[in-house]
Amino acid sequence: MAAKKQQKTIVGVAEHGNAAVLVTLAPDGRLLDRRSIELTQGLPTHPYHHEGAWAVGRYLASPWAKPIFLPEAIALIKRV
Repeated sequence: MAAKKQQKTIVGVAEHGNAAVLVTLAPDGRLLDRRSIELTQGLPTHPYHHEGAWAVGRYLASPWAKPIFLPEAIALIKRV
């Protein structure tokens, strides 16, 4: 059985909001793959800034604010 030659690649990951962008390059710099992977899978993307802020009364006069109790916001932040 012939041995397979191992090929080296370069992998980079960058977080972007609720997703991670993964890039795979060949040793010569050719792009082999680029994909975005959702990290929160249906959960809020920024619960510390949104739900956490709403729980302490920030933005409550804004039409887009969602009332939430502080213990619920803390549990959500830990989950995300």
